[in-house]
Amino acid sequence: MAGACPAVSTLKLALETAIPFLKGTYTEWNGTTPLRLQVPGNPRHQMGVCLDVILFSDLSMSKDKTIDWASEKKLGENLVKAFVDLKADMQWTEIIFQDRLFWEPEYYKHYGGDRAHFTHIHIDWMANSLKELGKTEAEVLAGSPQKDNTSFSAALTARLNVLNTGFTAGTLAPINVATIPKSASADANPVGNWNVRVASWLWVYSFNADGTVTWSDPFNSMSGTGKWEISGAKIAFTWTGSTTTESWDVPLKQGPLKTGSTTIQNRLYEVNATRVVTP
Repeated sequence: MAGACPAVSTLKLALETAIPFLKGTYTEWNGTTPLRLQVPGNPRHQMGVCLDVILFSDLSMSKDKTIDWASEKKLGENLVKAFVDLKADMQWTEIIFQDRLFWEPEYYKHYGGDRAHFTHIHIDWMANSLKELGKTEAEVLAGSPQKDNTSFSAALTARLNVLNTGFTAGTLAPINVATIPKSASADANPVGNWNVRVASWLWVYSFNADGTVTWSDPFNSMSGTGKWEISGAKIAFTWTGSTTTESWDVPLKQGPLKTGSTTIQNRLYEVNATRVVTP
């Protein structure tokens, strides 16, 4: 059995240092009191590339009916949001929490296998192409270079310190994990404003982190709303009350390069978009 990989060890140390609550234990149904941060477990865990963070999102999932499950739920949601925001630094490959699955190339898909992850956050650094293929421990470790990443320690610790202040004060806000967007890195997330050129038209798109988007025409004051979602290597749009279909390529390419394409009234156009940078 492999020991915890560098990424898991770094995450575990940051969590138990910044959030002392996670250095504690909880009561299992059989009466044992395991640690809140767990590296051993199923075969993937035994390779040292995973960490489970035990936090209850549902009182029925815990033997101990005195736990403050509502606070634990909010802490778990805020931790997942932090991990997603720091994806570029952490380089994790999969997170499961509650009924949501975060992984590449898909993103926040519905996880319906069971309710096991209403008791904990699962996070790992195992290359997705190796999962569920019966690979040996040596093959998994050699093929998962993300496991050696430790450079995220400082950025993560700073974020965790803020979360711990809110957690201990009881001021953390709940987060619907289904609305957590992909990491807002410049090449993978459109959140913000864009100037969008299609043929002779110019529109301004305003993307929000909750998956909504608006468009406006600066010349005639027309506007509309819609939704965006990252799916695989595309950002897919759904425009309210419109038959227009549109998608942008990920990673994002800004004009004059082709950003994506749109079909308006059965005619296909090239999209060229440029992010509006606020001084």
